[in-house]
Amino acid sequence: MLTDNIEIVDGITLYDDKFPDGYSIEGQIENEGVNIGDYSPGESVEVFFYIKAIDPSITEAECITASVSINGNSYHQSAEIDVWDSNGGWGDNTNGRRAYSSDEIDAGKLGSLITFNSISDGLIGHEFNYVGARQIDETNGWHANTLEVEDGETYTIRLYIHNDNPGGFDAVAKDVKVTFSLPTQFSKQQNIIGYLDSSNAVPARYWDGVTLKSERYFFIEYLDGSARLCNEGIGKDEWIPLPNEIITKDGALVGYSALDGQIPGGYDYYCEVQIDVKVHMKD
Repeated sequence: MLTDNIEIVDGITLYDDKFPDGYSIEGQIENEGVNIGDYSPGESVEVFFYIKAIDPSITEAECITASVSINGNSYHQSAEIDVWDSNGGWGDNTNGRRAYSSDEIDAGKLGSLITFNSISDGLIGHEFNYVGARQIDETNGWHANTLEVEDGETYTIRLYIHNDNPGGFDAVAKDVKVTFSLPTQFSKQQNIIGYLDSSNAVPARYWDGVTLKSERYFFIEYLDGSARLCNEGIGKDEWIPLPNEIITKDGALVGYSALDGQIPGGYDYYCEVQIDVKVHMKD
């Protein structure tokens, strides 16, 4: 049973001992239900399907109820899920901020406006692409859009933070928070979204994503305790650990001089947040 703001996409796949690679099943699972066949005691079956929010701007938690009928007996289980606006690309809560050239920034185009990751020719290239990935032992650059992954390998996800206003401590962004949205299901394509929030920036919320891909189904495991921050302030001499809440809706406060959510404006105060994930291919 789905709420009015949730719909199923891309069909339904069933996995069991006879079909370990899965097969598609037809039917309206959200309404009439589907017959998945007969199973002997001890046998198990998994049913996978993808859902999406019809209106992703509604970010309240949604409740899904699963019902199973076996020999006339019904069993029910409900789960509450969080809704993320996560299409794999860049965006913000103003539905499309403008980009600025470095020359415009230097000429004072922003005035007193505080905005993040909006320079078209910044240190990382176009700052709209501020989330990237690479294999953990790789050192040459970041894959800003897609990356082919391998079973058992660990990958680092990077999120770049730049308060584009060059005003330094006269243009301090406040309540700056980072959140990563990580998929939890098997897929051949996993979109990892990095969110950036600030209470006095315009826009107030930003997002960008990177896609991990494979020809096989896989899931990604967040490596506990791997979240960390680097900058020329609090993180100058060593990476600063960030809490695991960074992969939940709560996110994690970051900052330049302390983890207090404050980041002054300009390149001198840019920050970088990283997490590590491990790839597990489906047998």
